[in-house]
Amino acid sequence: MNYKQKFLKHYGYADGEYIPCVCGKNATDIHHIVFKSQGGSDNIDNLVALCRECHIKVHDDKDKQFAKNFFE
Repeated sequence: MNYKQKFLKHYGYADGEYIPCVCGKNATDIHHIVFKSQGGSDNIDNLVALCRECHIKVHDDKDKQFAKNFFE
């Protein structure tokens, strides 16, 4: 089971079902809060549902301010 399937099953969502992003839009991506490249895991507590726009912002956020608003 991959991390997206794990997230959906844990929270009781079906694939393609509306999942709220932290901004209120429909989430399309499951994001690792601590990036896998930085040692993050596929554990549920390290995953968050994000819309495409927020996901891009998190990855483009050089000073981590955008992420701090949502994840801390």
